[in-house]
Amino acid sequence: MMAKYNSTTFGKISGKHGTAVAAVMNGKPVIKVFTPPSNPNSPGQQAQRMKFGLVATSLNPLRNIIIVGFGSKQGYNQATSVALRNAIAGTYPELSINYAKVVIASGSLPQSPNVEIAYVANSGANVSWDSETWTSGSPNDAVHIAFLNPVTQMAVYMAGQATRQNGVLTAELPATWRGATIHAWIFFTSADYQLTSASQYLGTIVPV
Repeated sequence: MMAKYNSTTFGKISGKHGTAVAAVMNGKPVIKVFTPPSNPNSPGQQAQRMKFGLVATSLNPLRNIIIVGFGSKQGYNQATSVALRNAIAGTYPELSINYAKVVIASGSLPQSPNVEIAYVANSGANVSWDSETWTSGSPNDAVHIAFLNPVTQMAVYMAGQATRQNGVLTAELPATWRGATIHAWIFFTSADYQLTSASQYLGTIVPV
């Protein structure tokens, strides 16, 4: 907040008095309301920066599949907002990501009421879902599955490689993932990608 002034009574005025600060801007004397500088390193601000960093690091490997799941490039920002609200666990500075609450797709297309994931030795991840359809769902809906290794920050996508009517898909995972805890999600889109379901968290597997 600022007010210009011309002082014929007091002459030149400068410095701070109470909540007012006298200054010269563009050659003209002004009086501004003094605003104490904020502390960029307050605990609250440090916590917020840590939360943003955690979410960015966790979601960045999933960026491309999130764009599919939300139907636009802006979907990544939406997924980030959801994660900041819901997927941060712990108290600063001991913060972590609750991957079960990470959302990689959003929409009104029906999900599957029964989804399961299991590791099959020498084959990879076996994902199954209910092949029945409800309301706006179709047997030809495309199935999209994402796997994330949070240690290496590497993701593997199985995008549109099966349809709802198939009911099962086996995904080959990198050999270097053996022994790591892998998180997975599934969602459905219509064949023309105009409709999308909300994502479902499948849980974790540990390849051996």
